[in-house]
Amino acid sequence: MIKEEVYLINCDTSPFCPRGWEVLEHKKGGLLTWDPDEIRLYAPKRLLWVHKKKRIWGDISGYMVKKRIGNKFALNANILDYLLRYPKLIPEKWKNVSVYFFGTIYHCGYDEAVRCLVWDSSKWRSGYMPLNEDGSFWGDDNPIALLNCQK
Repeated sequence: MIKEEVYLINCDTSPFCPRGWEVLEHKKGGLLTWDPDEIRLYAPKRLLWVHKKKRIWGDISGYMVKKRIGNKFALNANILDYLLRYPKLIPEKWKNVSVYFFGTIYHCGYDEAVRCLVWDSSKWRSGYMPLNEDGSFWGDDNPIALLNCQK
């Protein structure tokens, strides 16, 4: 009988905080058993509003994305950092996108920001995007990691 490895991630501990940043929000989630099949990548649609039956499209700010996520359980930065330590656990299909972890919101000196997991042609690294209103693009290439159980 082959035993399957179990990977437990403590989502309650204080997250890593880059130098000069501060943690503004950190949604705790207890102990998470890592199972990529239980993670859903949510790509926010770029539809801003409908006016007289006409759809208006445009870039969505991180603040709007945060509002759309609402009560869904967005994975926090502890999971991001765990995956950076154990990259063999990262699903291959994530190499095509930058996966954001909205469960932890930072202040990065000039704005609020969210960290992400990025494939950099040869290795995984951490990146970030500000939540500002002027030009941050959120869509298919920048999905948010959510627990599948809260669809």
